[in-house]
Amino acid sequence: MIGIDKVKDAIEKKGTFDVVSRGMWQRYILEKASRFAWDEPKRADGVPILARPSVGSQIINHKLHVPFDRTIVSNKVSYFASNVAISFDNIPSAVEDFYRDSRFADDFQLLYQELGDYCADVGTAYAVLTKTGTSVAVTTIEPWAALVKPSAVNGDPEWAVIYDETTATVYDGLDKAIYAIEPSNQQATWSLVSSEPHGFGTRSRPGVPVVEFPNNPNRIGNAVMTIGLADAYDISLSDLSSEISQTRLAYLLMKGTGADGDEVVETLKKTGVIILDDAGSDAKFITKEMNSDAVDLLQKDLRRLIYEGASSYDPASFSDGTTPPTAFEVQQRLSPLENDVSTTLKMWTRALRYMDHVIQTFLYTFIRADEYDSTGIDRIFRRTAPLNTMGMLVEAKQAGIILSNRTKIELSGFQRDAEEEEARLEAELGTVMEEAPTENVSKGFSPD
Repeated sequence: MIGIDKVKDAIEKKGTFDVVSRGMWQRYILEKASRFAWDEPKRADGVPILARPSVGSQIINHKLHVPFDRTIVSNKVSYFASNVAISFDNIPSAVEDFYRDSRFADDFQLLYQELGDYCADVGTAYAVLTKTGTSVAVTTIEPWAALVKPSAVNGDPEWAVIYDETTATVYDGLDKAIYAIEPSNQQATWSLVSSEPHGFGTRSRPGVPVVEFPNNPNRIGNAVMTIGLADAYDISLSDLSSEISQTRLAYLLMKGTGADGDEVVETLKKTGVIILDDAGSDAKFITKEMNSDAVDLLQKDLRRLIYEGASSYDPASFSDGTTPPTAFEVQQRLSPLENDVSTTLKMWTRALRYMDHVIQTFLYTFIRADEYDSTGIDRIFRRTAPLNTMGMLVEAKQAGIILSNRTKIELSGFQRDAEEEEARLEAELGTVMEEAPTENVSKGFSPD
């Protein structure tokens, strides 16, 4: 088993990442920050604008939050991880059955979304395999509660640890050891509780059943890249809204209003109206010059920079014109996201290859599976994009591409059951041809 001092040291070095990743996730789930500084956005442990203190009881302080991070994460994960298939090449049927029908298969179909959410938000994700008898379960681990130490030789996991304030579970190539952690003013004390084989490694095939799924080589989340810009947008939106709302209290009562001043102010707050019922009464509205074009330009620029910086796309851009974007324009808008996803999938492919390796060791040991090459197991990450399918149909027609009726029906989205609609179409066409005037047939037209 790995030396505990090495494990403690690695956790301590990862501490900064843990603080940032936990805070990013608290932003993602829309928690109000308990600590934040506008000039250190990564240190916030939630959404800063929701925790901004009021200036005074008479001053409006709107706290409006636009969760760009949730949109950015959703854009990416739904694009590449919502429709994943698995294929097999020269794999024994017993192994295929395990991947397709076991609890492991069911768990992992749900895991792609969870892994993607953590990856795109904070920069990396972890999954742990657990053996129960001859079955395997796979679950996600919060990124701030796990660590995988790669081998300097081949980059595969050498050891891993899953931890919190009270417990740490350390894995090496053969065993897992559970430690109880006792807090201390000087240094926490780790006491060994139990140690046993984890079932995913042997002396000839060591394996660590904790697998990391990085977002990119630097382990930076898409949402992290632009969090300062997102905070700036929240500030500008909240301040602008507060400024506009505040103008209802910006009347200057001068003379002869015919009522007590406090009563007028209270009426003004509720209705925004002052009734002047005397020829000598007067009320003036104090205004502040505000360049609305500058405000609009600032918010548009911030919005554009947020999506560009996160290699994402603005969903509003697909409906911001008088006509829908063409298929080519959609492709161009998705190009940064596709490039980013390609990088993520390179990292994930390596992680999945390693996971297949440790699963193979488990199957050899407990299922007595026949020899096979685990690289014959492949995942297909189908893209799910906001396609302008009607535009694609028009462009295909203009390019002279001939499409079947079934393809046209599927792309149009008008009818869920393409076969039924195609049958209706054929029946209608047949009826029309049967009722065609006889003179048309004499001119060379035939129902066939």
